[in-house]
Amino acid sequence: MPPSRFGASKFRNAQPYIPAREAWYRTNLPSSSNSTTSSSTSTFSAEIKTNREWIVTLSLAGELSYRGYDMTGKEGVGVLKVGSGGGVGDWDLSRLEGGTLAIGGLDGSITVYSLPSPGPSPAAPSLRHTIPSSGSAITSLSLHPTTPDLLLASSLSQPVAIYDLSSSSVSLVIQLNAKEPKGMWSAGWSPDGRLVAGVGKSGTCYVWDPRAGGDAITSKTLNLQALKPVRLAWVGDDIFLTSFSKTRNREYSLLSTSASLSTTFSQSVDTSTAPLIPLVDEERRIVHLAGRGDMTLRQIELSGPMGFQESLHPLPHPLASAGLALASPTTLPVMNAQIATLLVPVVDKDGDAILPLGIRVPRRQLLDYHEDLYPDVLGTVPEQTTEEWLKGEDRLPLPISLDPSRRGSWEAELARRSQAVAETSPALKAVSATTATPSSASTLAPDFKPSNESVHPVSAPTPAPDSTTTPLIPEPQSSSTSVPAPFAEPESTSSTRYKARIITEHIVEQLEVHRTQGKSGPLMVGLQGPQGCGKTTLCDGLLSYLAEAPRDLKVAVLSLDDLYRTNAGLKDIARKHHNNQLLSGRGPPGTHDVALAASILDAVKSINDAPDRVVHLPIFDKSLCNGEGDRSETTVDVQGPLDIFILEGWSMGFAPLSEDDLTARFASGKNAEKDPYFTAHSLASLSELNDYLDEFASTVYPHFETIVAIEPTDYENVFRWRLEQEQAMKAKNGGKGMADEQVRAFVESTAPASKTTVPTTTSISPSTATAPAAKTEKTPEPRELSQEPAATPTSQPASTAAPAAKPSPPGSAASFNPSWSRKFLGAKAPLIPSYDSLPPLATLRPDSLILKATPYVAFFPIQGTGGRLCVHPLAKKGRMKLGGEGYLSSGVEIVDFAVELLPAGRVAVAGEDGAVRVWRVAQTGVEGVGPEAEQVLKGKGIDKIAQVEFHPTARDLLVVGSNDSGTSAIRFFDLASGNETKVCHLDAKGIFNFSWSPKDDRLAISTKDGHVLVLDPRDPSSAISGPAHDSPRSFQLEWIDDTHLISVGFSRGSQRKINLYNIGAEVKTISSVLVDISPSVLFARYDPDTCILYVWGKGERVIQAYEIHPDANEPIAKLPSYTAGEAQVGVCVLPKRTVDVKKVEVAKVLRLTGKTMEEVSFSIPRNKPDFFQDDIYIDTLDVETPVTSAADWLAGANPAPARRSLKPVDMTPLSQAPKTTSAAKAKFVPAKDVMSEDEKKRREMDALFAKAKADESSDDEPQRGGLDPPDDDW
Repeated sequence: MPPSRFGASKFRNAQPYIPAREAWYRTNLPSSSNSTTSSSTSTFSAEIKTNREWIVTLSLAGELSYRGYDMTGKEGVGVLKVGSGGGVGDWDLSRLEGGTLAIGGLDGSITVYSLPSPGPSPAAPSLRHTIPSSGSAITSLSLHPTTPDLLLASSLSQPVAIYDLSSSSVSLVIQLNAKEPKGMWSAGWSPDGRLVAGVGKSGTCYVWDPRAGGDAITSKTLNLQALKPVRLAWVGDDIFLTSFSKTRNREYSLLSTSASLSTTFSQSVDTSTAPLIPLVDEERRIVHLAGRGDMTLRQIELSGPMGFQESLHPLPHPLASAGLALASPTTLPVMNAQIATLLVPVVDKDGDAILPLGIRVPRRQLLDYHEDLYPDVLGTVPEQTTEEWLKGEDRLPLPISLDPSRRGSWEAELARRSQAVAETSPALKAVSATTATPSSASTLAPDFKPSNESVHPVSAPTPAPDSTTTPLIPEPQSSSTSVPAPFAEPESTSSTRYKARIITEHIVEQLEVHRTQGKSGPLMVGLQGPQGCGKTTLCDGLLSYLAEAPRDLKVAVLSLDDLYRTNAGLKDIARKHHNNQLLSGRGPPGTHDVALAASILDAVKSINDAPDRVVHLPIFDKSLCNGEGDRSETTVDVQGPLDIFILEGWSMGFAPLSEDDLTARFASGKNAEKDPYFTAHSLASLSELNDYLDEFASTVYPHFETIVAIEPTDYENVFRWRLEQEQAMKAKNGGKGMADEQVRAFVESTAPASKTTVPTTTSISPSTATAPAAKTEKTPEPRELSQEPAATPTSQPASTAAPAAKPSPPGSAASFNPSWSRKFLGAKAPLIPSYDSLPPLATLRPDSLILKATPYVAFFPIQGTGGRLCVHPLAKKGRMKLGGEGYLSSGVEIVDFAVELLPAGRVAVAGEDGAVRVWRVAQTGVEGVGPEAEQVLKGKGIDKIAQVEFHPTARDLLVVGSNDSGTSAIRFFDLASGNETKVCHLDAKGIFNFSWSPKDDRLAISTKDGHVLVLDPRDPSSAISGPAHDSPRSFQLEWIDDTHLISVGFSRGSQRKINLYNIGAEVKTISSVLVDISPSVLFARYDPDTCILYVWGKGERVIQAYEIHPDANEPIAKLPSYTAGEAQVGVCVLPKRTVDVKKVEVAKVLRLTGKTMEEVSFSIPRNKPDFFQDDIYIDTLDVETPVTSAADWLAGANPAPARRSLKPVDMTPLSQAPKTTSAAKAKFVPAKDVMSEDEKKRREMDALFAKAKADESSDDEPQRGGLDPPDDDW
C-alpha cells in the first residue's frame, strides 16, 4: 500500500500503558546512583538488553543479572560478576537462539558467554571464549543479527574488526579500515547482516561491505558535534543517528545509504546533555527515543510527507539511566493491541525498578486479533553458519507470525531444535527432524552441523534414456556455479530447498544410528508422497545436500513406479479382476512386481558386502504402449559401496487395514460431505486392494529403517499435480502419454488407497494451501508383517501403522468400539447466539474459569459492587434483561466459584477475605438481587484461596485449595454441619489448581514450583510428584484415566504446550505437544467416553480438540477445531446427558463472549444417524447422582461412581441395525444429470429451506408476546 499523502498512520494515536507495580522488575538491578551511561565521553551502549528468552542488565562495574520475562520477583534471577581491567567498555546480547553474550572490558579483552535456559533457578552462564586484550579499551560490540558466532568489535587500536567465534579458538577474520585515531562512537550491522556502518569520533560516517574488502564503500563527514556521543541504528537500508548539533542541542537524523549518506531529515530536540538512545522497531519503521533524566518517550515513525512523524508519551518517572530496551515481540500481549513493550529503568518510592511500559493502539474492540498492527517479524532461529556467511550466503531466519492462531508453526520448528549445543558452535542449535522421543535421538557426527551446512549446488546426473523416473546416483562433487532446479527458489517453510534440508538432517541422523549398530549395508529410506507432488524434485534436493562436503555420501534412488509389472503382467491382473476398476491399469497395490522388488532390495542391502558389486535397477517407461507403460530394456547400474538407498513412491509406507477398520472407513467415507473418491467403488474392490497391500507390505517394508511422508492439504491437488507432470512429459517426448481424462481416471484409481490407508504423521514444517507438507517419522526395527497383526505399532515403520487399539474407559460397556474415527469431528453454533445482551462481565484471575453451568443454570461474574455472580436459567433464551435475570452478591470481590451438579444445587463463592459463601439455587435461577448466603465458611489460617470445588460424588463435601503464608493446603468442609473437617497440608510453596481422579479418590495438584503433585488427601503420605512445565505461569490439569494425566500450560516464554503424564511410582512425562505461542492461559476438559480433549484460551476464537490415547503411537493427536467469529472469555462443557444422540452430538458447550453466550455442538457424522450409535455412546458417568456421604468418604470409602445409559427408549442400537449391501453402480448416461437454470435455482431454494428447517438451534425459544421491538433495537 502506498503511503498516505497526508501522512495518516495507524500508530499515530498509540498510548502508553503502565502495568501494575507488581509486574515491575526490582531485584538485582544496576544502581541508578552509579550509572554513568549518560557521560559525554562514554560509548557504553545500554544497561539493559533483551532477546526472546532473557532480560539482561549489566553495569559499568560488571554486575550482570539475567531473568526471564515472567520473573518479576526474587526467584528466577541469576547474577554474575563479569569484566576485568577496571570495568566494562561495551557489551551485546545476540537476538538469535543460543543466548550468546559478549562483554568488552576497558582493558581491551572480550569475554563470550552462553546464557542458560530460563527457569525458577537458572544456572550460571557458561564461559565460551576469552579474547586477549588488543591494548586499548573496547568502545563498541555488536553481534551479527542473522548469523551466530560473528562479533563486530571496535577499539582504539582496531576501529572495526570482525571475529569468528564458531571454533574453539577465536580468529580475527575481517578488519575494516577507518582513519579514526580516537576510535568510534558507535558501529553496527544492517538488519540483514550484509553491511556495517559506524560513526567515528572525527564525525565521519562509514558504510562497509565487509566481505568485499576492508575499505568503506561510502563515507561522509557529518554536520554534528563530534566531541559528543553519537548513537547509530539501522532502519532497513537507512541509518538513524542521535547526536548533538554544533550548538549542543540534542538531535536525531536519517541518512540514506542509497544516496551517498544524504540526510533525509534532521530534527532538533532540546538542550539536555544526556545522549538519546534509539530503539528500532524494524517491521513498523518506528524508532523510540529517550535519554537519562527524560520524562518523555519519543515515538518516531519514519513515514509521512516530512519523512517522520513524532508522537510523545509521558513517563511516570524520569529515566534513571540510558538503559532503555525493547522486549522481544514474541512476548507482546497482542490481544490488547500492544505493539511494543519498552523496559524503562526508573526510581520510585521502593527504589530501582524496570518499568515494562506498553505502547498500545486504541481499537474499538479487543476481542479479535488485529492483524494490521502485527506484521511478521524476523525469527530467531539462524539459517546459516559463520562459514556460509563468509562465503557470501545471506539467508535470513524464517519470519514468524504473532497471530495466536498461526504462531504454532514457528513454535513447533523451534521445539525441534536440539537442546544440546554443539561444542564448535554453542550459539547454534541443531534441528531434529524426527518425531521420535528424545531417548531415540542419536549423536551426530562431530563434523556435521545439521541445520547449517553450506548448500553447494551439484549438477544432477544425466537420466537414462526413455525414462521418466530414473534413479539418481550422484558421486561426491565439489561446488558448481549452476543452481539446480530444486534450489532456484528462495528458502521458506514451503520451499523444496527447506524441506530437502530438513529431511536430509533426519536421514543423516538415522544414518549415524544405522552405523553405530554395526550395519554394513546402506541405510534404507522410504519416501512417500501423492502423485505429482514433486517427489523427484525433492529427491534432487536430497541428493544435493547428501552428496556435498563434508557428508560426501553416495546415494541411490529408485522409484516405486519402476517396480510395476510388465505391460503384459498388468493386463493379466486386469483380466483376473475384471470387476475391479482399480486394478484396470497401473498404480494401486497389486500392480507392482513384488518378487522383483524383493530381489532388488536384497541385492541393494548386500551391495557393500563385496567391492565393486553392481545392482541393476529397473526402469518403467510410462510413455510406452500409448501411455500404458512397460518395463524398459534399459537399466541403471549402481556400483557399491553405497551409503543411502531411497525408494520413493505414492503408496510407500501404506499399511493394510483389518477388515473391521476397512469397513468402518468405507462407511465414514460414504457419509463425508466431500466425496473422497473411494465411495464410487465397492467394498469388495477395496478389500482386494487391501490383500495385495498386505502382500507388498510384508515383503518390502522389513527392508526399511525410516519413512518420510508428504501429505497434501487437499487430495484435489493431486490431480492437478499429476496432470502437470504428464503434460510436461508429453512435451518432451513428442506427445506420448495419457490424455487428460486418462490422467483423471488414473488418479482416481489410486485415491481409494490414499484415503483408506494413509496414516496421520507429525508435520515437520508448515504447509501452504496447495503445497504438500513434508513429514518424517523414525521407524522401529522392521519385521515381517505377516508374523503379527499389522496394527501393532512397534512392528513396522511408524508411518505405516494402522490405528492402534484405544483403551476402554473405566466401566465402559463391552460393546465399546475404540477404533471409531474421531477425525471427522465437527462443530457448529447457531447463527444467532442463544443468549444475547449479557450484562458487563467481570474478570477474575487470568487462570480462572469464569463460566460454569449445570444442565439448567449458567453462572458468570458481572460488574458491580460486592462481587456479583450472574445466575441465568438456560431455558430463557434470547436477550437478557438489563443487568441480568438475577445475581448473587457475596459482599467482597470474587476469587473463584464452584457449581454443584448433585441434586442439592449449591453454588460456592470464594472471596478475597478468605471466606466461602454457599447458596442453594433452584433450576429456575434467581430473580433480581439473590438471597443472602445460607452458609459462610471460614477455615483456620486461610490466607488466599486458589480454588474451590464440590466433591464430584460425595454429598455435602466442599473442597478448598489455599495458599497460606508460604504453605499450601487442601481443606474439606462438611456442608451438613458447616465445619472444616479436615486439612491436608501440602509440601509445596504454592498451588494453582487441582483436579479429581476418575474414581474421585485422588487429587492432582499443579504447584507453583512447576511440578505435578498426586495424592489421596486422606493419606498425605501417598503423595508422589514430578516435573511439569518449565514456566512460572499457571497450568491446568485433567485426568485421562487412573494412571494418566494431561496438563496444559507454558514452556519458556509464551510457548503453550500439552503434556501427558504416567502416574506410577512417580509422575513422569511420556508425551508432549506444542500448541502455539500466545500469552493466553489454556484450559482443558477431557471426555473419557470419546477420549477427546477440548482445549481453549481466553481472548481466542478457537476451541481445539485432541484425541488422547496414552498407549498409541501418537498419544496426543490433533483433531479438527471449532473457530467462532468473536473471541471467547469463558467456555463450559455441559454434562454428557445434555447431548442430542439423534444428532450424534458428542459434546455440548457453552461459549461466553463479551456480549453473548452461545451453544456449540460437537458431533460425529454417521451414515445411519437414525440408530443409536452404541459404539460412541457408552454408559457415561452420572455426575448428578451422589454415591456416598462426606463422612463416609473422609473415613476412607471409595464406592464406584454411578453410570447411566444415554440410549433413548425409541432408538435401536447401531450394532443391531440390519446390514445393507452396496447398490450396483448405475450405468453412465451422458448429460443425464444436466439441469436447466430454473431447476438449479429450485434445487438451491429447496436446499436452503431444508437446512433452515433442520436447524433447531433457535426453535426451542418460547414465542414472545406483545408488540414488536422498535427498529433501532435491531
